[in-house]
Amino acid sequence: MNNNLTTKRMSMKKYALIALAGLTLAACKKQGGEINPVNPEEGKDASLSLSITSAANIGTYASTTGSDGGTANESKVNTVDVFLYSEEGSLTPAGYERFSGTDANLSTPKKIKTKTGRKRIYIGINLPQSLVDLLKAGYSGMENPYPVNMEQLATPNDGVMMFSQSVTSLDIKEGDDPANKVTIPVSRLLAKAGVLKGNSLSLTDIQGGTVSDLQYTVGQRNKQILVGQLYDFKDANWAYINPFVSGTSGALTAEYQANFTGVLNTAYKAVDASNTENKDLKTVYMPENTTELPAPTQVTYIQVRAKFTPTKLEDGATPNADGTFYVMFGQKGTNDALHQLYFTTKSAADAEAAKTDYNNGTVQRSVVLTYNQGYCYFRLYLNEDQVAGATKLGILRNTFFKAQITKINGLGTPLEGQIPGTPGTPGNPGGNVKPPKPVDPTQPVNPGNLDANIQATITITPWTLITSEHEI
Repeated sequence: MNNNLTTKRMSMKKYALIALAGLTLAACKKQGGEINPVNPEEGKDASLSLSITSAANIGTYASTTGSDGGTANESKVNTVDVFLYSEEGSLTPAGYERFSGTDANLSTPKKIKTKTGRKRIYIGINLPQSLVDLLKAGYSGMENPYPVNMEQLATPNDGVMMFSQSVTSLDIKEGDDPANKVTIPVSRLLAKAGVLKGNSLSLTDIQGGTVSDLQYTVGQRNKQILVGQLYDFKDANWAYINPFVSGTSGALTAEYQANFTGVLNTAYKAVDASNTENKDLKTVYMPENTTELPAPTQVTYIQVRAKFTPTKLEDGATPNADGTFYVMFGQKGTNDALHQLYFTTKSAADAEAAKTDYNNGTVQRSVVLTYNQGYCYFRLYLNEDQVAGATKLGILRNTFFKAQITKINGLGTPLEGQIPGTPGTPGNPGGNVKPPKPVDPTQPVNPGNLDANIQATITITPWTLITSEHEI
């Protein structure tokens, strides 16, 4: 990754974002365009010659910082599908060809027979047959939501899915006319992220404990995508989806569960050392995801998991073998100062919480939270400063997010997928305790992620694109 980036910081920010200068993302303009009247030249024989070359930083970002080439697998080409749609009166299918095996290498141009007239041309790489069939059947396959299958979207050894970056339209002349030439940039249909420890990250003396075994995975992943480039950055889940059956917490609605995958808890990866090269990072992949309301319940995020070991327990106690501990949060009398005490047994924690010290004369102000096996959880929100997209926190295709954890400020949430600051977390423990950092999960994420107990610097870089060149 090119480190020659411009850093933009907001005051009071705990979450810094390194933004690429002059970002325009022209690739997210509308797919549409004027359909031409019938051309009397329509229907004469013509041919298309296709070749694929590697090209750096074409069109996705207006940036002088270059791009990241990714791994060999992320540039692998196993199949190439060419789709043509006629603009002569309607966007009806006007040609298709697949190259696979040795032909997919495209070391020499391949001829595709077609007809004269104005055509839109799209290129798909490593597409599953189910998606190919939809696009062959009609142009609507470009604009309708397609169910995300991550095993197809990003395979371990057979490349990742790619598609045309933008609309390409050409008036095809008869035969081998020298004017029949066009270049089509192709981008990956997903984003990826890697997480590293910061150079000066301290894992000790953190709210009375130490942190170890840092791992991460993807949280709240889209279950559907649009194959064609987004219309004004609006993806398949752009409209707000009500997450809760009632109120701001509790059971999730059927619609929400149908559109989002929670935390990929079987896919945790170790956080890499600070000096790990990009090609060696243990990265995770994410589908594109944008939303009109960047609330915690609507955006894709990175879930960080860590082992927390309290350094001060109740008198005479020794840590449990599996790491489990209990935290008593309480406020004494009418004083809102928060007391946070660690225990090895639930009974000892409950006994502390029951003391009259934590009664304000009306209610008891104390609660106990359980941290099974010592795990606690943090959230890293990506693209918080709207570097890529029309709204903050958008995840756009062909984008590489690299997060360096610079500081851990306190204890994470006790459960996977919890939103910091919602009931049952250190920022809002419950039990009549006045929340120190309450969060409404239906409202946009706080600027600078101020409710979080983790601090990170996020670098956003475009992947190197694959460019397809055509002579028609």
